[in-house]
Amino acid sequence: MQTRLRLALAWIMTATGVDLTAAVSARVETVFHFNVGSDMGRTPMGHLVVAEDGTVFGTSTSGGRFNRGTIYRVRPDGTGFGILHHFTATGAVQGAAPVSGLMAGGDGYLYGTTESGTLDALGGTIYRMRTDGTGLQWLKTFGGRPPEARQPVAPLLLARDGRLYGTTRLGGANNFGVVYALQTDGTGFTVLHELRGAPGDGAGTVAGLCETPQGRLLGLASLGGQYHAGLLFRLDRDGTDFAALNAFVGTALQAQPFQALVSNPGGKQPTASLVQASNGFHYGTSSEGGARNGGTLFRVGAEGDSMQMVHSFAGAPYDGGDAKLALTVADAQRLLGATTRGGARNQGSLFLLDLATHQVQLLHSLQGAPTEGGQPSGPLAKGGTNQFVGTTLSGGRHGYGTLYRVTLQGL
Repeated sequence: MQTRLRLALAWIMTATGVDLTAAVSARVETVFHFNVGSDMGRTPMGHLVVAEDGTVFGTSTSGGRFNRGTIYRVRPDGTGFGILHHFTATGAVQGAAPVSGLMAGGDGYLYGTTESGTLDALGGTIYRMRTDGTGLQWLKTFGGRPPEARQPVAPLLLARDGRLYGTTRLGGANNFGVVYALQTDGTGFTVLHELRGAPGDGAGTVAGLCETPQGRLLGLASLGGQYHAGLLFRLDRDGTDFAALNAFVGTALQAQPFQALVSNPGGKQPTASLVQASNGFHYGTSSEGGARNGGTLFRVGAEGDSMQMVHSFAGAPYDGGDAKLALTVADAQRLLGATTRGGARNQGSLFLLDLATHQVQLLHSLQGAPTEGGQPSGPLAKGGTNQFVGTTLSGGRHGYGTLYRVTLQGL
């Protein structure tokens, strides 16, 4: 019996690239269940911010007093939940549907974007608010009428020059979206680049930007490129020297040996921001493509000059599928991630990526309602020593999503 089990484990690891025998384990706890009600948000989504005292700040895309989403805070054990802001449908300037989550500005403010809004803000907003819920400011409103940029659904980047950088999904002269910059007080809004679509440019960008060691901006377009499957691009912070670096193929290419660089990785539709690891590479995910069309993990050189697909997701019941969320640094040797589908119950999975071997370890398959959440809806945020917090879009006791905590053991 044990021999057959070892053979089965060996076959799965060979076929999928998933390590089922590694020593690191994860304890996953559902600490908060979102629900309906005027004092409660539902369907949480986007990036979380964890303050020095452990308080977790996040956004829900619906629910709240006006059913347009909320900004909330909660302790990492699920206690002390409170709504800091209810997005509304009235007023000349008001955002709604904060799908990107929050970013800490280091100045006492939380920064975020909304997909839509009211009247003068039909195309979305950029906002900031103090962590105590006061001082809400609409830094930029998007009118929603071409050729104006609209739908800034990507998370913001606070670059080393002190400016905010972001992208929009639509708008611009070609209606394929733009790359923009502005000061943290909302002044100096500038369109740096208007995307032109396939084949030489990207379109429909929903991933945030990242900054290279030399101060340039790297971005991922979900559409466009030579194969209409997405594009890696780079530009300087003043908008000059734009370059389309690598187009995603979207076909079923196998993950390559560790040292082999693939100029056109077999992923499709990258939707999450790149994350720089301790080895100097930026790592990202694609929501589709790869050998089994469950999405991929890939890495990009420090300045965007190379790209390699390192893992192809197998989908249910293995390591996961629909890899549309950004990765998180777990420690100097590993990255932690979540998929929105796949796993034993097709409710999503949690995994580790080893930076030395590019082996993926399946940590946990989410169970879905009523005991756990389903469909992880934002990247995990570090909340303490070997502890991380995340959200799910569905599942939980009431079916409207959860906040969960992950403790890694054996790092």
